[in-house]
Order: sequence, then C-alpha cells, then structure tokens
Amino acid sequence: PVQIRFENAINYPSGDCHYFISDTQPHLKLRILNTSIEGKAEGKSLVYDYYWQGKRERHLLGQLSKDNKSGITPPKAREVVIGYEALRKQGKHPLQEKQQSIKEITLNSHFEEWKELTKIKPHIIAARGKLPSRSGGLDPSFYKQQLVRYDRHIRNTIGTKSLVTLTTKEIEKWFGNISKNTETESLKCLNLAKQIVIHLLNTNEELERLIPNRFKKIDQSDLNEKLKEQRQLNTVALEHEEFKALWNACGEWHNHVEGLFVKFVMASALRGKNVAHLKLNEIVKLRGRYQIRKKLKKPIITVRFTKTMEDIYKEVLKARNKYPQPKSGYLFPRYEYSRKGSRQEVVGVLELPMTNDNMDRIYKGKNKVEKNNGKTEDGKRIRSVKMRKDGGIRGIAMNTEPTVGKYGLHDIRNTYSTACESEEERARILGHTMGTVAEEHYTDSDKASGYFDRFADKREEILLQLVK
Repeated sequence: PVQIRFENAINYPSGDCHYFISDTQPHLKLRILNTSIEGKAEGKSLVYDYYWQGKRERHLLGQLSKDNKSGITPPKAREVVIGYEALRKQGKHPLQEKQQSIKEITLNSHFEEWKELTKIKPHIIAARGKLPSRSGGLDPSFYKQQLVRYDRHIRNTIGTKSLVTLTTKEIEKWFGNISKNTETESLKCLNLAKQIVIHLLNTNEELERLIPNRFKKIDQSDLNEKLKEQRQLNTVALEHEEFKALWNACGEWHNHVEGLFVKFVMASALRGKNVAHLKLNEIVKLRGRYQIRKKLKKPIITVRFTKTMEDIYKEVLKARNKYPQPKSGYLFPRYEYSRKGSRQEVVGVLELPMTNDNMDRIYKGKNKVEKNNGKTEDGKRIRSVKMRKDGGIRGIAMNTEPTVGKYGLHDIRNTYSTACESEEERARILGHTMGTVAEEHYTDSDKASGYFDRFADKREEILLQLVK
C-alpha cells in the first residue's frame, strides 16, 4: 500500500486493462482505467473496496480531484471510508443510506456524468512525442445528435423513471411509441439508454445486483432485419449517363473547391463525411503515389490515390488560393456565404469540417421554405421546409439527365459496389472490413502499398468507364 496523494495519483499511467492501487487506509483503492491519460484526473477514481455477507463489493467514491468540486480528494476519501468501516464493524451495511436512495437513481440522474466522460465528450488530445494532436471522444456532430436525441425522446419520458422500478413492459411501450414514427431512431434511443445504464453499473459495482439493465431485454432482431431489407431494396446505382452528367456538373458549380469536393467523392468512392473530414497533413506520398490511411467510420483503411484523384487533389490546392484561408487544416474547408439577396459570395472560411447541411447545400441545393395559410396560436405564419429536388450540383446534372434527382451522394458508393467483381474488391474499394484473419497482414501500409495499388487501379478503371 502507498499513501495516495493527488500529486502522484494523477501521473499513474494507463495499462492494457484497468488496475487498482491500494492506499494505506484499508479498503480504499485508486482505480486506473485503461482509457486514462497520464497527467489528467479523468479515468482515475477512488473506490471503497469491502466485503459484505461473504461477497466482495466496490463502491465508487468519485473521480480523483484536487478540490472536492469535480470529484473527491484522497484525504476526503479516507474520511468517508473510515465512516463506512465503522458502520460495517457494527454489523450494519456501510452504504445503508445509499441503499435507501437507490430508488432515486434514474437515467436523468446519471446522464450528466455520462456525457462528460473522456471517451464520450469531444476533446483534443495534445501532441506527445511523435504522436500529433488528435481528437478524442465521440465525433462532435454525433455527440450533438446524442444530446438532442436524449432531450427529445428520453429526458421527459423514461428518463424520469426509477431504474429499480422501471419495468420491461414500460420500456417496450416507450420503444414502440418511437418506432411508430421513426424506426431507426427508436433503435438509436434504445442503445443510448442501454449504454448509460451500462456505465452506471460498471462504475458502481454494488448496484449490479440491485439495478438490472432491462434495456438489454428488448428484442430488436425483427426490426433490425426489417431495416436491413429496406436498405437492400433502397440500394440503387447510377447508370453510365447519369454518373457522367453528375461528374460534368461538378465543373459548373460556382465555388470550384466545392465542385471538386463532389468530384473527389465520385473518384474515391469514399463517404462524403470522410472526404469532408480529410485533413491536408493526412495525405502523404509513399512509393510515388499519394495515399491516406486513417479510421473511416470503424476500420482503419488505406486508400491509395488514382491518377484522377491525384489530379483533383492538385487542382483543389490551386483553387483554394482564391479565398484567404489557412494553408493547413481541411482539404475542403467550410465556406461562409453572404445572405444578402441571391448572391453566392464567400465571406469567410472556417477551420472546421463541412457538416451534413453544408454537403446537402452543395449536392442538393438550399432547402425551399414554403409559406402556408395556417397560423400558430401567437399569430405567426406557419412555414414548412422542403428539400429541393432541382438544386445544387445534382440540379445542374438534371438539366441533361432528369433522373439524377432520385440519387443521393451515397448512391455513388453503390455504383462502385455493383461494378466490383469480388467481395475483396468491394471491401477494399468501399473501405469495409473483410472480417478475416488476413486483414491483420495489411495493417502496415508501407509494406502493403502494392497490394492496395491493385484496388486503386480497379477503382480508376470503373471510374473511367463511367465518365467516358
């Protein structure tokens, strides 16, 4: 045992899995999670470790803190443990008062702690050694979606219910009500609630036998299968003339950089979001060919540039010079436009990636606001927003091929998918995992560059057939 002090505890490194350090005060331990960062309090918690009726129990006292505001200090933790131990030696449950308040535990009572977790809340991890600064936590846009999702569907419904008394029947009813309107959203809400309870039980182990995670009992297999079938039915690929019309329309867009963004998506078969988040320093030249190697959605993949991709990349670097902006950051910056009249005038360049709304504006055009005759209770006119089917780059392409209007940006990937001749080609071109042990043999992009060249050449072959 060591005397745990904030000054030494904050510097304990993380390991492959979480571990405990015993304090000189019996039954007080410091828990170091494998996600903790050396020099930071996140991931380091003080725990009361004890036995009750022959079973080992661990009670989270709080995150390591210097001032008892954001967590608990080692001296305060010792004081609390001494009090608990005095009760236990009298034959009383040391957490008797806490057990009485267990019925007050709800999703709402734990959500504030969950959303501030290091692995959840977006943050920047400072550069260290050879490692550059990088993003931590969830993707910022996804994090924002989770907060909105919680407020919309959970906070004022099952979020107020005690997790001890919340029944599976109540959860099924809540889940079914959301499914009636948005089936995919119901699954996302269910998984969000499930993850919050999992964290609650993982960090308060004494609650595991008292609060079951009933969200796990909800059967979602039928809905998953139904949505899978719908995705398969909705999968469409562009015809040759449609693809070509969209490709040519990119050159007619008023902002050349944004036009090249759609063109790069079409040439790379990458998701629009992945291209929007592509940074200049992530593009490197290896063995005579540009490439990117990064985590795209879930897997880490290598994308070797084709001749067309390289030409677009160099053209973007020149086109970016038209607007004053940093020489680093994102390859395709987020532009701000003047809102005066109908002018398409760039008034600013943000050091931020494009959002879904930005990409929709480029590809589909601005949403169309329609005025209705109805009025709200306060007398304001009701306005509805409808997506344009004839705007953006897609709208330009519709001048020659009207059927392009039914395709989204993601359908470009479907076009490549249908043109692939094997599952391996499809996986490598679209950036999917093959789910085999052989996957590990291609993690070193330096040694495997020749292997990935094959699929880059196939991607180029498909593209040239589509745009010729």
